[in-house]
Amino acid sequence: MLLDFIKLGIKTLLRNICEKITIQSIEIIKNYKNFSKEIYKLNIKAENIIFNKINIRKLNINAEDLILRLELKKNPLIIEGLNADITIQLTTDNINKTLSNKKWNSLKQSIESFLLNENISHLDINNKLIYFISKNGNRIDNSGCYLKFYKSRILLVKIDNNKELPIFNDENINIKKLQIIKDNIELHLNSKISFNS
Repeated sequence: MLLDFIKLGIKTLLRNICEKITIQSIEIIKNYKNFSKEIYKLNIKAENIIFNKINIRKLNINAEDLILRLELKKNPLIIEGLNADITIQLTTDNINKTLSNKKWNSLKQSIESFLLNENISHLDINNKLIYFISKNGNRIDNSGCYLKFYKSRILLVKIDNNKELPIFNDENINIKKLQIIKDNIELHLNSKISFNS
């Protein structure tokens, strides 16, 4: 009963902070007991997400050492400082929708400046390389770009001259792996997250 209440609280919170989300599953499993505190594992699977105007195809969150605290006040469910392993999958369609949103105009303009072109329509992924397509349907740079990461940063790198453009930087996130599979970008990262319903 208690775990069902907690799951409901997490579902409500996710639906409140996301503009769109389809929650596939939430699992909370008792892991062990430590100094009279019960420690849980948490697994969340979701898809078709829009968060902060970012379109995401799939999201998995896994946490090992979860301590749940319930209070019968304003915020009944509190999960603080939780270290979680997170997997995010983005399709080319997700990325194109994100870049076309006004909120991300500055990122799009930075990429256009980086490519010395002001007419990006969308991007395409082929053979693990990213190609930007102009509004007239042509590739802006035939050699393409790739992504590399370092700790909390993601860089877009031009193949022809190794010029780099930082496109993401968040000190709260530690990127463990970034890979392109077919037309998807998969990110594996670790981050400290808090739930406060």
